[in-house]
Amino acid sequence: MIWKIHKIDRTFIESWIQAGEPDQAIIDRYVQRHGQHAPAARLAGEPRYYYLHALEPRITLRTVGLPLEAWQGGAKIIIGTQRIIGEFAGNRHLVGQRGLALKMEPLDLLYGKPDDEFSDGMSMLAELSSQILDRDALKRYEQREERWRNRQRGR
Repeated sequence: MIWKIHKIDRTFIESWIQAGEPDQAIIDRYVQRHGQHAPAARLAGEPRYYYLHALEPRITLRTVGLPLEAWQGGAKIIIGTQRIIGEFAGNRHLVGQRGLALKMEPLDLLYGKPDDEFSDGMSMLAELSSQILDRDALKRYEQREERWRNRQRGR
C-alpha cells in the first residue's frame, strides 16, 4: 500500500523515537534460519534512519535520505507488515509478533496515484489500524467465540 502525505508535521515527528541502527547479527541469524533474503536496496547509497512509534513499538518507520527531524514538505509512505525479529533494542520484547513497517521516501519518488492521501502525518497515523497488528489474536478470539456459539446451539 502506498500513501501520500502532503506535509510532515511537528506532531508526527515527535511521535517517533530513534531506534538506532538495526542489529545486523540478528538479521543474519533470522535470514539463515528462515532462508529469507532481504530485498535489494532500491536506493543504494542513500542513508536510512530508523524509528519506532513512541506509543506502539510494533510500528517501525524507516526514512530514506534524511532523518525525520530534517524532513521538509510531503512524503511517499510505503506500508507493509512484517514479523518482528528484534533487530532494534526497543522491539526485542516483541519478537515474533506482527508489526507494521513504514518506509518514508521523498515525494518525487511517487509515480502514479497513491492508494490514499493525507494532509499531514498525524492524519495518516490515525488511519493505521492496530487491528492488523493483532490480527492473529483477533482470529483466535473469533474461533473461540464460534466454538462457544456452536456448543450453545448444540444444547
